[in-house]
Amino acid sequence: MPARLRRSSPRAGGPRPVGVAGALAAAIACLAGPPARADGPWSRVDDKQGVLVERRVVPGSSYPELRATGTSKLPPAQLFAAVISPRYDDPKSRKVVKRYDVLREGPGERVVYEQIKTPVVSDRDYTIRLEWRADPGRGVWRLDFRIDNDAGPPPARGFVRMTEIRGHWQLEAAPDGGTRLEYVLYNEPGGSVPAFLVRGAQMDSARQSVLDAIAYAESHPLK
Repeated sequence: MPARLRRSSPRAGGPRPVGVAGALAAAIACLAGPPARADGPWSRVDDKQGVLVERRVVPGSSYPELRATGTSKLPPAQLFAAVISPRYDDPKSRKVVKRYDVLREGPGERVVYEQIKTPVVSDRDYTIRLEWRADPGRGVWRLDFRIDNDAGPPPARGFVRMTEIRGHWQLEAAPDGGTRLEYVLYNEPGGSVPAFLVRGAQMDSARQSVLDAIAYAESHPLK
């Protein structure tokens, strides 16, 4: 498959090798069900480039839920257009996304099958559901996303199937006409990669997601 973003024609669904010990751990995790939702306090990780990154414990998981918050002088509607955009023309996305197939799209909803390039370890794939809504009257724009592998194709050969991704973007209008951005993400990368090798990269990625959204919005003003 060429390393490019591709939009498929919409269709009905069915948006990233373990050893004996790993297989046993995976089996136990499946019996126990998915990790519980996090509802504890946030703890500060760092504050760099104008983006505060925080984390909190997810019961039953080796991975934390992450929150990245920042501000921009751009209006919320312009930033939200960047957040929900597939970004087919974004060079940064092209470096990471091998395949982006829109399986279904409607007002405020998109179901996407993605293949993601990852350094060192095997590439990942998954199907994700995005749902968004805007309430300019309240000054709130929100996008929620969650894994929905049942709505997409089976795991591709040579890829590790991700089974746990969830989170949201929330944009709030600031008094000065700018925007406060909040990005919350919980995911498990799958495979047999030790959690301690992944957590740092996840935190850096959360920050970069906010910076990339702002940069894309700056280069794509509303028409």
